[in-house]
Formats: sequence, C-alpha cells, structure tokens
Amino acid sequence: MYNKIKIVAGIIALTVIASCTQSGGNFAGYEYAPDMYYAKGPEAYRMLEKDTAKNFMHMWTPVDNTIARGKLDYYFPYNNDTTGYRMATKEVTCPESIPSTLENIQEGKRLFDINCIVCHGPKGQGDGNIVKDDKFPPPPSYTSDQIKKLADGAKYFSITYGKNNMGAYGPNLSPAERWKVIHYVNYLAHEADSNSVKLDLKEEGYLDFYKK
Repeated sequence: MYNKIKIVAGIIALTVIASCTQSGGNFAGYEYAPDMYYAKGPEAYRMLEKDTAKNFMHMWTPVDNTIARGKLDYYFPYNNDTTGYRMATKEVTCPESIPSTLENIQEGKRLFDINCIVCHGPKGQGDGNIVKDDKFPPPPSYTSDQIKKLADGAKYFSITYGKNNMGAYGPNLSPAERWKVIHYVNYLAHEADSNSVKLDLKEEGYLDFYKK
C-alpha cells in the first residue's frame, strides 16, 4: 500500500515538474485543459472547412433573395448596367425621412469633404487635387447643365455603383448618407441660381430653394 502511495506521489510530482518545463526549439510545451484554448462551438470570423473550399471566405454568404435584418434600405433593385441606370433615373427619389434640412446638408458636406472633394473640388467645380495634375480628366462642374438637370435617382445610382472614372461609394456610404451627399451636391449646383436665398450653412432653416 505504501509503495502505491509513493508511486502515485511520484507521478504527480513528475507531472508538476513537466508542466513547468519551458517551450523551446522543437518542443512546443505541454497543453493542459485544452478546452480553455479551443472552443467547441462555431466562432465568428473563424475559417471553416466549407468556407475554405469557397474562395477562402471567412463568413457565410447571405441566403439568396434575402435581406439582412435592419438593412431594408440597402436594397437597390437596379442592376449595374445602362438599363438599371435609366430605370433608377426615372424611378428613384429621395425618401421623405431624409429631407433637405440644414442638418442633413451640413452632414452631406462633411461626407462630401471626406469622399468626394479630392476629385470634384471644394465647390464641385471639378478642380480637386487629383485632377489638377492632368492625370485624370476633370468631372463635370455641378453648376453645369449636365448636373443641374440630372435626376436625383441618377446621382444615387452613380454614387452607389460608380460612373465612368468615378468609383463605387455604395460600400462607403449608407443609403441615408448618399442622400445627404446628394442634398449637398444640389445645394452647390443651384446656390448661384437662387436670388431669394443665399444660404450660409451656419444659418438655420429648411432648405427647399432648389426643389424642382
């Protein structure tokens, strides 16, 4: 009996000593309680075998013909082609929940200065820094008839998918943010035509002077 106790004690002692052994060289050390390190359940962003076989994707793709909860406003039923552009031009209008208030235009200016100013310039004259060196053709001025007469649906389509040399900003801006940028674009396009309203963005009030 006594010998058995000594054997058990010896095994415990050796286990304790081995657990204190430092890893090094080709020895990675011992792992105890691996459940603390390796989760049994699925984890977000963990690469699964099925994902690996599918273009090394880390996340499951959405089910076809579904919309994620809380993302209904992201649904844009127009293809990125000429037909989709023409349909959006005729059918897409700004939601009533995003009116052209001072607050929304100011936010549109902030977003414009982050995303658009580099090409379109601070006042939308097509004189941004990226086109000053003649490396890229300048975009049309917002005060040109081309932009003044352009429907808001066409602007929304162009921001979402991109147009000509302009890249897509759908991944960068939420639908509401795109409309706020459009409000600011409309402000820049029509400000000079307004004799009754010379708007200072520091003023308060509802801005409807450019409504058609």
